[in-house]
Amino acid sequence: MAQQNILLKSVTKLMLIFSIIFLVACSKDDDGGDGGTAADGTVVAKVDGDDFQSFKEGTTAAKATGNAGTTLTILGTDASGFAINLIINGYEGVGTYDIGGENLVYVTATYVEVDINNPMNSKTFGAPYGEGELAGEISVSEDENGHLKGTFYFEASDDQKSAFRNVTDGSFNVQIQ
Repeated sequence: MAQQNILLKSVTKLMLIFSIIFLVACSKDDDGGDGGTAADGTVVAKVDGDDFQSFKEGTTAAKATGNAGTTLTILGTDASGFAINLIINGYEGVGTYDIGGENLVYVTATYVEVDINNPMNSKTFGAPYGEGELAGEISVSEDENGHLKGTFYFEASDDQKSAFRNVTDGSFNVQIQ
């Protein structure tokens, strides 16, 4: 009898441990990620390892719906005039959208380095830039009451495919205008 009680207690403990592991493992919503670290009204990222942070007045988001579906655009500009622009054509709400791969024209990302002294010398780096290659992704984790949160990363190229920018650890926390 004592041996049965020990066995029953052991089985109960194991079931409790497995239940806790199951609950913890399933507690995160994988559809769209965690939302990132951007402060309210900003877009943040690392561009080739350097910090990028937009300022509130230079950050906008818009949704437009037409016959072809919904387009989501997010733009963040920093104090130097550098900008990150994310566009999702065929936007369907919370989820992860590939940049490139099968979405060559539907999901795009751009990083712009503006030369304030000579705007014609500004550099634009776009993604995707290859033939069917995955260049990154945009994950929207929250879309409620006109407020969007999410994360992104992408590798972008200039028009000649001779210079590249690696945009990592990106996140946005924006209000749709």
